[in-house]
Order: sequence, then structure tokens, then C-alpha cells
Amino acid sequence: MNTLIILLFSSFVAADASRDVFIRGKIGNEFTDSKVKVIDSENQVYYLPRSVFPKEFLIKQGKSFAIEIPEKTLNKLKILKK
Repeated sequence: MNTLIILLFSSFVAADASRDVFIRGKIGNEFTDSKVKVIDSENQVYYLPRSVFPKEFLIKQGKSFAIEIPEKTLNKLKILKK
């Protein structure tokens, strides 16, 4: 019984972890307290919520970043150009 509980818990943790999407890119030339323009490694341009960046991350044009965001956040993004 204990093994079954551990396996179920492990499955839930793995399922939750798979819902994050890794994004790598550079900060664009527009950013506010609520959004940041980014150019990702696929040369796509879009705005990310400021809240997905770590609080200590310094937002500066051209600065490289690598973050994980929830898949549901990614699905709401509007790609401006590729």
C-alpha cells in the first residue's frame, strides 16, 4: 500500500512539472511593471508578464534570460513576429 501511495504521488509531481515551458532569449526594448517585451531563441517577439521573472532579475534591454513559465501562460501569448 505504501508503494502505491508513493507511485501516485510521484505521478502527480511529474505531471505538474511537465506543465512548465522553458524559454530562453533576450529582453527587448519595451518593459513596464507589468510586462516585458522579449525575443526568444526562435526569434519570436512577444510580451511576458513581469511576474514570470525572478524578483531579483534586472530587466535591461539585450540581457539574456532563461526561465520556465506555466504552459497556460504560454498559450495566452500573442506572437508579434517571427
